[in-house]
Amino acid sequence: MGRETWAQAAERAARYELARARKIQLRAERKEEIGGGDLITLDDNSSAMRYLRHRYQHIVVDEAQDLSSAHWKMLRAMVAPGADDLFIAGDTHQRIYDRQVTLSTVGVNIRGRASKLTLSYRTTQEILDQAARVVERETYDDLDDGTDNLDGYHSLLRGPTPDFVACADRSRNSPMPSSSGARRSPAPPKTALYATPAARWPSASQTATWPAASPPT
Repeated sequence: MGRETWAQAAERAARYELARARKIQLRAERKEEIGGGDLITLDDNSSAMRYLRHRYQHIVVDEAQDLSSAHWKMLRAMVAPGADDLFIAGDTHQRIYDRQVTLSTVGVNIRGRASKLTLSYRTTQEILDQAARVVERETYDDLDDGTDNLDGYHSLLRGPTPDFVACADRSRNSPMPSSSGARRSPAPPKTALYATPAARWPSASQTATWPAASPPT
């Protein structure tokens, strides 16, 4: 037997949670049919009762853009659909894995319940403007069937205008050797943005979705 990969482990966990959720659903349907009579002899704190409940009442998901379909199926099965079941924060501009998932296909409904966070707290407006230029011609999804863009993103912080320097490789970002042989980092008088052909600049944005089962009030 070969070593299990992370993807295989995620798929196995998803299958287990989906099977568990199915048992919970079947039991709830059976309970409704007979008016709850099958529960009379079971203690609410028994292991049987705990197993036949969803694991969580609420789940918070961060860095949602990097989760795979298996991860989403597992999370969806871990909490019962309802008000405040899932709160999701993600930014597809910062995706580091090739995992584009349409949430509606895995049982997570965010349509009409998403809100953009357009104010950046981590960088200046000048850096944000230059970084946005790097990705402005790319297309990004919105974690569902639509697309996302950087319209409206801004920062209240101000700073020097950065220099944009195109590089053939990443050597410009390496520490510079000093006269003593030790390595030191350069201290340019202005902020510089270095870009290589494979570089992907993250944005300072995030997309926050309201609980999947209820719209914001």
